[in-house]
Amino acid sequence: LDRLLEAIIDLLIEGIRVERSMVFLKEDETGKLRLAKARNMKRESLERAEHISQNILDEAHRRGYPFVSANVLTDPRVSDSESLSSSQSGTLFCAPLKARGRTLGVLYADHPDAVTSLNESVIDLFAAFCNLAALAIDNALVDRSLSEENAELESHLLQAREGYTEIIGKSAAIEGLRERIA
Repeated sequence: LDRLLEAIIDLLIEGIRVERSMVFLKEDETGKLRLAKARNMKRESLERAEHISQNILDEAHRRGYPFVSANVLTDPRVSDSESLSSSQSGTLFCAPLKARGRTLGVLYADHPDAVTSLNESVIDLFAAFCNLAALAIDNALVDRSLSEENAELESHLLQAREGYTEIIGKSAAIEGLRERIA
């Protein structure tokens, strides 16, 4: 999952020409977003999600709608937002990652420079990219879950096979009995 998130972020940064991008994944227990991976255009990992609009991130997560702005600081949809007053963002892309009818998290990308306008093809690319990224992340999460479950089942099976110390012997019949019990 970690390598997948890095690849997603690096491809997005290159594709829509932003300075940094972050993936926030929803925690199953709390339903809250946590920063899973953040990188910049130099392909360096970032430790924290600094100077982001928490309001826009939360809205994309809660409502399930993307937010795209060529200039966040002058955008009337968010110009009064407190979280943007300290933000260095000019251009902002934020969209939920949805797969199989559920929201996995949010993809956030920004650039400190505002652009005069956003080309429709860039917005379409971002939307398509989010859909593909969500499917890839969902597959990776399912794969990880299945691997963990498989390891747990193998552990139980091994314990069951070796756990019958009261049965003495190593013959094929005894091993068959242990397997039937397991």
